[in-house]
Amino acid sequence: MESTSRTGALMAFIIGVAVVLGVAEVALRLFSPFPIFEKSGHTLAHPVLLKTVDPSFPEIDRDGFRNPDPPARPELVTLGDSMTYGYNVGSAQSWPQQLGRMAGVSVYNFGIGGYGPLHYSWLLDKALEKKPRVVLLGIHLPNDLNDVCKMFGIVYWKDWADRRGIDVEACVRRAGGVTTAPNVEVQGPTLGQRLKLAVRRTALGSAVGTLVVDPLNYALSRKAEPGTVVFRDGRNDTYISKAFNVFTAGNSDPAAEWMQIAAPLTEALFVEMAGRARTQGVDFGIVFIPSKQSVFQTYLEEAGQTLPPEFLTVVEQEAALEGRFAKVLDGAGIAWANARPALVSLLREQREVYPFRDDDHPLAPGYEAIARVAFERFFARTEGR
Repeated sequence: MESTSRTGALMAFIIGVAVVLGVAEVALRLFSPFPIFEKSGHTLAHPVLLKTVDPSFPEIDRDGFRNPDPPARPELVTLGDSMTYGYNVGSAQSWPQQLGRMAGVSVYNFGIGGYGPLHYSWLLDKALEKKPRVVLLGIHLPNDLNDVCKMFGIVYWKDWADRRGIDVEACVRRAGGVTTAPNVEVQGPTLGQRLKLAVRRTALGSAVGTLVVDPLNYALSRKAEPGTVVFRDGRNDTYISKAFNVFTAGNSDPAAEWMQIAAPLTEALFVEMAGRARTQGVDFGIVFIPSKQSVFQTYLEEAGQTLPPEFLTVVEQEAALEGRFAKVLDGAGIAWANARPALVSLLREQREVYPFRDDDHPLAPGYEAIARVAFERFFARTEGR
C-alpha cells in the first residue's frame, strides 16, 4: 500500500513538472525576448559540397537543405552560407523566407553553414533547374573567400582547378594538403546529439542561455585578454573576443597569398554565374552580408568605446574587399545590395539585434533588415511588372 502511494506521488510529481515546463515553454514562445538557439543539425557528407544537413532534422528537406515545405517551382532561390541558412532563428525568420513574404514569392533556400563561392557555383545549376524568377547570393566576405581555399584541399575541386589551369597551391597548403571527399556513407546523429539539439531549440533552453550562460561568459570576459570588446547598454549588449577578431581577420586578409587565388576566382565565378542565369532569363544578384564588427563600429564609438586594433583590422579588410567586389560587379552589370547601412541603423532603433556572444549571425530583427534591403533592391522596383 505504501509502495503504491509512493508510486502515485512520484507520477503526480512527474506530471506536475511536465505541465509546468509545458506552460513555461508556451509562455516563453509567445512572450519571450530570448532568441531561440538555431544552427544546422547533424550534417551528412557529400562528395562535392562536403556536407548537407541530415534530412531527418526539423525543417530540412529530402535533399539536405533548409526548406520545411519546399515549393515545386520557387520564384526565388537563394545561395549562401550560415547567414543565409539563418543561424540563431527558425527557418521562417531567415532572411530568404522573410524576403519571400515581403515580395509575395515562394522561396527555396540552398544556404548551409560552411558553404562558399565554389559551392554556390556548383549549386547554381540546381537552382536554375527549378526555373525561378530570381537567384540571390548572400556573400559574407569575412569568411567566404577562405571557404574557397579550403575546398581545394579535396580531390574533386583540386582536379577542377587543374583542368582550368588555375594554380591553387597556396590554397592547398592552407588546407593542409589534398584528400578525397568524405565517405557519403556516414553514421546518422546519435540519440544524445538529437537530445542536445532538441534542448537547444526550446524557448526554455534559450532562456537559460540568456539568463545564465551569457552572463557567465560576461563575468569570465572581465578577465579576458586586452583586445576583447565587452559592451553593455541594456539594448544591444555585445561581446567580441580578441580571438574572434584575429580569426576573422585571418580569413579575410586582402594581402594574404591564398587571397590572390580566392578573390579573383570568386569574382570570375560571380560574373560567370550571372551569365548562366541571364541565358535562362533569370535575374541574378548579390547581397553583401556584413560582419558584426563593421555593424557595431559606429554604435560602439558613439558610446565612447575604444576599439582594439584587431577589431578595426576586420572592418578595414572587409571594406577593402567590398570595394573591390563592388567595382567588378558594377563593371559586369550585376545588381548588388549591401545590408550594412540598414543593420547599423537598426542598432539605434531595435533591442537585441545580435546575440551576446562571439557570433556574428544576427537575430530575427537583423535578418529582417537584410531581407528588407534585398526586397527594396531586387523586388520593389519590379512589383507589378
